[in-house]
Amino acid sequence: MENTEQHPTSWDVVIVGGGSAGLSAALTLSRAQRRVLVLDGAQPRNRFAGHMHGVLGHDGRSPLELLEIGRREVASYGGVVRPAAVSGLDLRGEDGLFRVHTDGGTLAARAVLVATGLVDELPAVPGLTERWGRDVNACPYCHGAEVAGRPLGVVATSAMGVHHATMLRQWSPDVTFFSHLAGDLDAETLAGFAARGVRVVTEPVAEVVVTDDAVRAVVAGGRHYPVEAIFTGSTMRPLDALLVGAGAETVEAPQGFTVVQAVMGRTSVPGLYAAGNVVNPAATVPVAIAEGFQAGVMINSELLELDVAEARALAVDRERRWEERYGESAGPQWTGHVNASLGDVAAAWEPGAALDLGAGEGGDALWLAGRGWEVTAVDISATALERGRAAAQERGVEGVTWVQGDLVAWQPQRTYDLVSAQFLQDWEAFPREQVLRRAMGAVARGGRLVLVSHASMTPRVPPADGEQGHHGPGHHAMPTLDEELTTLGLPDHGWVVETAEVRRREVVRDGETWDLGDNVVVARRLG
Repeated sequence: MENTEQHPTSWDVVIVGGGSAGLSAALTLSRAQRRVLVLDGAQPRNRFAGHMHGVLGHDGRSPLELLEIGRREVASYGGVVRPAAVSGLDLRGEDGLFRVHTDGGTLAARAVLVATGLVDELPAVPGLTERWGRDVNACPYCHGAEVAGRPLGVVATSAMGVHHATMLRQWSPDVTFFSHLAGDLDAETLAGFAARGVRVVTEPVAEVVVTDDAVRAVVAGGRHYPVEAIFTGSTMRPLDALLVGAGAETVEAPQGFTVVQAVMGRTSVPGLYAAGNVVNPAATVPVAIAEGFQAGVMINSELLELDVAEARALAVDRERRWEERYGESAGPQWTGHVNASLGDVAAAWEPGAALDLGAGEGGDALWLAGRGWEVTAVDISATALERGRAAAQERGVEGVTWVQGDLVAWQPQRTYDLVSAQFLQDWEAFPREQVLRRAMGAVARGGRLVLVSHASMTPRVPPADGEQGHHGPGHHAMPTLDEELTTLGLPDHGWVVETAEVRRREVVRDGETWDLGDNVVVARRLG
């Protein structure tokens, strides 16, 4: 990652943690067309286990293999997974973006999901930690069936150990409960153990005996108790420094320590989410996957609200800018003549229904109507359309329906024999590809789309140091012909490209002659 504090790469969502929860959220968000980056520290909690169980469709699979499958699935939808260590998190700034600081630079994101999991700290019993994830485990549901019928030991660290010992009798008739770290047992618990045949050892556990790469016994009070698998409770330490440092509210967990509160993934900090063991220490792999999915859905919902608000603000700004543009002078901005390329290609076509996108003051619409076309002329500027109406009345031209609308939101209600997009270029934020592809959908069978765009251009007032000139930023790169064809994304079947060329034209301005190029694409939908 080659990012800096000043110019961070921006993502819709940055996910810190590439375990089951993080990848599940990434898959959900990538499928929803979000730009997603997963920063993976490659330290999943269950990396010590050779197999996982109770995971529908993946029972017995290596947890690391599951994560590898998940990474491939995320990548198949455009999500990105990178190894990285995250050192800090800054809350949303004035630009509405978080800053995520990593060992490779700084990243910006509209939302952040923390799925960093937790660390298990085991009792200080020689041999116990070394066998963790193999024949020393925490969850009977995850590993009980694999040791059914064998002598089992429970090295209890809390009252939860009583529950585990009682439960393990479902799998084995030979269960020994080592109670020293859990404290004294009440009479009712002891009676229950006696009734179930659970052996109770109160002396401190000294060590776990391992022979031939397998647990063989637990030593307590100088005596060896034969066991072939051990269940114990760890001290769980959520890796929640990013969340706590960001000010996320915490609650008391059933295990006796505080965790960050996350309701359906949402923390108390706007835009900051959490899922998996970092907020739910008891979550198994299936639960973590579900929580990741749920968090992904909630994140996408929030981003959708932001998208709508941003789109509305941009629409208001677009209309204001174009109204100001046309209001710069009391008279027309343009010549009122048809654009030369449209006039050349359409002159011999049989008239029908036409749609003029970004009609401006109506030069193209009036030309088409004058040749017998029934024209719908759409533009965002009320001033431009009023000038078009006035020109139509002055020329005695009928057959044009003038429609004020922002092409980002405006939807065609029918199909047309001709859809014309002449110089439909806006130097500000404008989803041009979206507008043009929607326009393709408005072309009737046998009809044509005519796209003309600036391939080169000079502003009336040359901009200095990258400032905006009359026609747009001097540094703005004009699309090539190939780029325009890519923008349209014409399918392999159902369309034929009749024209795809760059046409040259001379423009005289302020006594200077300029040689300009226009991309011209004519595509016909087959009948």
